[in-house]
Amino acid sequence: MLGETNELKNRYLHVKCKDVKQDIREQKQDIEETKQDIEIPNELSSKTKQHIRDLFLEFGYERFFGRSDVQNIIGITASPSSALLKRMLELDLIYPMKGKGKVKYLFRK
Repeated sequence: MLGETNELKNRYLHVKCKDVKQDIREQKQDIEETKQDIEIPNELSSKTKQHIRDLFLEFGYERFFGRSDVQNIIGITASPSSALLKRMLELDLIYPMKGKGKVKYLFRK
């Protein structure tokens, strides 16, 4: 290149952009934290309440979820996740979505 003898090794070819990284760190994001919560009946066990809270924190009112999502988030098998969803339907905390393939649910506002 231009009659120069530069080593073309990866470690010498990194581009450093300290100014851009520093600018990004200095900018504060204007995000307003609003805590949304769901009303969970007192008659449930503390473990079941925690499972419902975990699901609500993950999906909120806007995202739908199915049994496999419950299994992945909470870390339980198919049978207990089905029982949890059935209990949540009985308590009217969730409702089934139509037109989303297999049964999917949304939290009720």
